[in-house]
Amino acid sequence: MTAQRQLNVVYTNDTANPIMVSARDGYGRGGGMELIVDGICVSQNYGGKDASSVNGVEGIVPSGSTYKIISSKGCSGWTELGR
Repeated sequence: MTAQRQLNVVYTNDTANPIMVSARDGYGRGGGMELIVDGICVSQNYGGKDASSVNGVEGIVPSGSTYKIISSKGCSGWTELGR
């Protein structure tokens, strides 16, 4: 999914079922990520203190709901289960 998704872009779960969305940045040292569903932050992760730390967020997106991922460090992986 990573190549098909962009950070800070609102997407809609247009399936008939909930989906699970998971993303990670993998860049270490500070930064952070948030998963926003219908305008509400449902998952957030703000920075590890060493270069090997990975920030990640995950959550369930109901059918018909909108979602986006915000990250200050980019995205190295984005997965959607149920699509």
